[in-house]
Amino acid sequence: MRHKFETIIYEESEGIAYICINMPPANKMQSQFLIEISKVIEEYALTTSASGIIIYGSGRHFSSGADVGELLDFISSHTTVEDEVVTHYPKWYVDCKESFKKLFHMEIPVVSAIGGFCIGSGFELALSSHIRICESGARLGLPESTFGLLPGVNGTLRLSEEAGFFHAYEMIVKGSLIDSQEADKLGMVDLLVPRKSSLDYARKLIAFIKEHRCDYNFANRFRFLDGFKEYYFT
Repeated sequence: MRHKFETIIYEESEGIAYICINMPPANKMQSQFLIEISKVIEEYALTTSASGIIIYGSGRHFSSGADVGELLDFISSHTTVEDEVVTHYPKWYVDCKESFKKLFHMEIPVVSAIGGFCIGSGFELALSSHIRICESGARLGLPESTFGLLPGVNGTLRLSEEAGFFHAYEMIVKGSLIDSQEADKLGMVDLLVPRKSSLDYARKLIAFIKEHRCDYNFANRFRFLDGFKEYYFT
């Protein structure tokens, strides 16, 4: 089964569901992506009978984040503010935030295969997965503050849970990017692999979980991940 949208390809093959961010070369997230990703998650990912879901980017990068200029225009034209208080948020924003949350709470493994840049909204999507497999040389971060914004689709909460409040706060306020090794030390990614191999390892991980699982869920994901590391890396 394969469904191609303007910015995303959703496909199921050999028991694995794939969400491909398909705007190469940088996979810069335009407003159309933020609309389509909710549709893909709600209509396909959440109802899949696959053993797991892999999220990845087409080409060199996972995602270089949102098209800031377009995003600012999109936000301002779909948001209602009265007396300096937001009274109506854009539907696409509410839908996107809720879909990311549902993806995070799925009871099958959701794995992000990260290479190149994984920043902004792209990093928030990766943080909504259960396990992040990251290639050497990747760069990760939430640079929204450098454009006068804050991460808006659960990235602040998820980064705090993974890396701790202090590191998350510093990274978000500064809008800085870090390399894959530093992200691993801070707990933002779960497995470091060579360049161009994250997708292959993501497939192997889901196959490993399927073979050994009887009670997989987000809470015990590290038990399966530790077994996978021991099997493949020792």
